[in-house]
Amino acid sequence: MVSGVTVSLHLEKLDLTSQKPCCRDPQRDEHEIERVLTHTCPRIQRLAKKLGADIGFEDEASVVLPRGRRRYSVTDDKVDAEESIACLEQLIRGRERPLIWIMDHASFHPSKKVRDFVRAHRSQLRVFFLPKRAPELNPDEQVWNELKNNEVGKRPIKNKSDLRTRLHSKLRSLQRKAKRMQSFFRLPDTRYAAEYVR
Repeated sequence: MVSGVTVSLHLEKLDLTSQKPCCRDPQRDEHEIERVLTHTCPRIQRLAKKLGADIGFEDEASVVLPRGRRRYSVTDDKVDAEESIACLEQLIRGRERPLIWIMDHASFHPSKKVRDFVRAHRSQLRVFFLPKRAPELNPDEQVWNELKNNEVGKRPIKNKSDLRTRLHSKLRSLQRKAKRMQSFFRLPDTRYAAEYVR
């Protein structure tokens, strides 16, 4: 058994803080989570190897790859299927390698429009879903934890323009820190995703 102090020291070396939820969603399906981690993830790895594809993790605003590359978008508009498709178009434009996109269960992700777009671009793009109600498995969630736990989340926000400026500044700064981004794949709940770099 490892003490909390030891865990904190290791997290500090990675420039991370412990982010444990105070409670678990009672609607979580632990069997689905186990199935995705033990069966779906290895299948994705085999497919990526076969296709020579990159793998990226996504939430509503950004995509992060295990090697530390990242793209993001900040908008004042509601994120919906059209916005998601626009993001996908931008991601696959000019890519030399296919992309396997692992996303959360935002309501618009499994929409018919998004599914039709993915189907029409099958040679460039494949999509898989993380288990429902398990945000800790998404390395991209660490980006938002990072923002909330630094100057963006700790200083009062004056207005929408101030928020946008600070978000862009921090996201651009983080985008240049590949090692920091890679550390998001070395947490206990996201370590499975680090396997995708092999």
